[in-house]
Amino acid sequence: MRSGRYPPDGACFAGRTLLTANTGSTTLEIWRGLPSPVGTLVVRTSDFRLAYRLLEAMKRKRISCVQIPHDAPLPEPQGIWLATPEEVAESNLPGGVGCTVEEVELGIEQAQRLANWHGPVSLLAFGIDPGLRHTGWGVIEQTGARLAHIAHGVISVDTSLAMSERLGGIFEAVGELARHYGPHASGVEETLVNANPRSALKLGQARGAAMAALSMAGVPVAEFAPRKIKLAIVGTGTADKDQVAFMVKRLLPRAGEMKSDSADALACAICTAHHLPLELKRGAA
Repeated sequence: MRSGRYPPDGACFAGRTLLTANTGSTTLEIWRGLPSPVGTLVVRTSDFRLAYRLLEAMKRKRISCVQIPHDAPLPEPQGIWLATPEEVAESNLPGGVGCTVEEVELGIEQAQRLANWHGPVSLLAFGIDPGLRHTGWGVIEQTGARLAHIAHGVISVDTSLAMSERLGGIFEAVGELARHYGPHASGVEETLVNANPRSALKLGQARGAAMAALSMAGVPVAEFAPRKIKLAIVGTGTADKDQVAFMVKRLLPRAGEMKSDSADALACAICTAHHLPLELKRGAA
């Protein structure tokens, strides 16, 4: 049987190996050791269930893909590859996208986004974790699919001040950071109305002050649901704060120790980098 676009029509695969995996009503053709054409996604994981789900989903979507062993080098230096979040964090290879069996579709979407621009592009993403007492912030650089830590910190505001003064302090500090680092884009977590609407309202005020400061500095601001941020960092939208902080440290090993506010802000920056519009990424080159 034919298998969509892997291998692509008209390609020559002399001397290559074709493996056929039969699982129920579906047959997957997996080409190993193939040079990856532009736009081809690479499945590089030892998790059989994840590999099967990825290949099946990409076949259904007619996305060009190949599979290689989890410890094999990439067919192309700038290739985009999918694996478990742990395998991506432990690897020194750039271009890795972590996903879980439950989040295969979103993992493929993220990998396609990374594969759809050409050449290494360096851009700065700024993340904010707003709060009336402590506002975490973080700046990362993304070159191609590789992430690098630039800076992080916490803005602390005197709680004895009037509300307007505390919000003004957040506005001023975030604006200074934005002008100093000059990020291409920024991101902030959406506010969820929890069991304490009063606390949610106050958090929304701090969030608004930070967003206004970024906008005044000319930095585009994106808003992300908590689930989307967790998915970008851990590979599952149900991760807890400890799991997010652990993966932030794995993805940004040079960041060193950080407070939870900074870890959340860096997570937001990573999510921002992953979801930047293609036009903005090209413009940052």
